[in-house]
Amino acid sequence: MAPPERWESNPHMRISKTHVAAFALACLTASPSYASPGNWSRLPQVPHSGEDITPSRHRVLVGGLLLGRDKIEFEQTRWSDLQHVLGPLKMRRQGDASETEDWTCFTVGTGKGRFQVWLHGGELQGGEFIDGVTAQAGSPWPVRECPVVSPRQRAAALDNGIWVGTTKSEILKRLGQPTAVHGATLIYDFDVAVRDPKLGEGSVGGRLIFEIHADRVGRLLATKDTSY
Repeated sequence: MAPPERWESNPHMRISKTHVAAFALACLTASPSYASPGNWSRLPQVPHSGEDITPSRHRVLVGGLLLGRDKIEFEQTRWSDLQHVLGPLKMRRQGDASETEDWTCFTVGTGKGRFQVWLHGGELQGGEFIDGVTAQAGSPWPVRECPVVSPRQRAAALDNGIWVGTTKSEILKRLGQPTAVHGATLIYDFDVAVRDPKLGEGSVGGRLIFEIHADRVGRLLATKDTSY
């Protein structure tokens, strides 16, 4: 993958708010287990309430994922860029029409143990671009389904500095109070107005979900959506 400044931008960033809401509700509904063989072909799920919550309109809370020396920019980085760095990962697809999601999974080993990462992108991204990430501590999926990536990719974090293992107090320090709290889950929604010289008025929205276990992030989801 070329350095971030050399990646080509996506000229068609027109993902609808409806798609973001549908993805959040469809892919993040509670599930008893996703480590069984029957679920290896589906994205993992981070439980949360589906009720309406009012997003923050002050700032964009996440823009991508750092992997060692590389950065995945949501809505900018192509699947082909990712494959170039991590190797021939298995691509999967689920859903129909506008609800279609492309995704892949990989495992990262560190001195503090393993975690697994699922990158995903919607059909309205043209099947080319990554627009979100789900990650979890441990390795619930077998490595044949979620292979270990190269040693250079041992370090990972969202570009806001938060990752699996981050303490709840550090999240609050970096992002402030969440949009909503449901049990041990912190939810941050954002929807920030932007203006493009060519495309006009638009907005950058997204969601962060942090499932807290023993005061640290055990599982997370981050998505970003730009529309004009």
